[in-house]
Amino acid sequence: MSLSRRLGGQLSFDLTRYERDKKRRFELACFPTGASEWIPNAAARPRPAELLKAIRHRRKLRWGWSGSVYRQPDFGYDPAFETLDGDVYLDGLFQSELYFLREENYVRQVFDLEPFASARVRDLAASWAGQDLASVHIRRGDYAENPKVLAVMGLLDDSYYERSINVLRQISPSLRLKIFSDDRDAAIRTCELHPGAEPVVGDTAIDDMYLMSKCRHHIIANSTFSWWGAWLGLPHGLTIAPRLHFSREKLRSVFIHDHYPKGWLLI
Repeated sequence: MSLSRRLGGQLSFDLTRYERDKKRRFELACFPTGASEWIPNAAARPRPAELLKAIRHRRKLRWGWSGSVYRQPDFGYDPAFETLDGDVYLDGLFQSELYFLREENYVRQVFDLEPFASARVRDLAASWAGQDLASVHIRRGDYAENPKVLAVMGLLDDSYYERSINVLRQISPSLRLKIFSDDRDAAIRTCELHPGAEPVVGDTAIDDMYLMSKCRHHIIANSTFSWWGAWLGLPHGLTIAPRLHFSREKLRSVFIHDHYPKGWLLI
């Protein structure tokens, strides 16, 4: 969105990855991004190996795309992104606010979660007003179930959450914890270790992210989901994030210095 606004062009999403990714579905359609869906020419569509090769070598995609191809060279921010011009196909994660910081207010406006949260969850968030709350996100799912994903992402252990919670309690002894997780047992175990902590479950992913954003403080997982929950959250709180965003082995080859915004505390 930030790049399309700078270039004054049309933003489009290539959603073909969801044809093969059965665990996820596209959920941004409700937000006013101004984006259309880019539909490739199926008759000219290359095989996956050819597609990856084309992107890797920044070649034109061969099934209807006539512009250039930009592939993010690393996990971190690439200053060359600011020099892009014309029709360009973006391939990457872009999980650094440096890619869109110039449009921060616009991004926050577009991804205002409240209009799309359920009525039950909006009422719940209203009852939290004035309380000193911290969201705690425990991410498991395919991190734990898929050996290939685990080798890349790793799993945060209980010590990360213990240390993070202790830091927040030193700042605010009356802090109340709201636990978000895709692993019910992990959420219950965390609540048992911290009296007064409460598991929170919305009806949708947007519900969960909305409730995260309504907490003052955040303890995020190595997860883009809680990254955004914290980034879209209330001002003047503290966000704690894991230094081990990836497994130790993966971190030897990945630059994550600017993955987290300035002011977030790494543990």
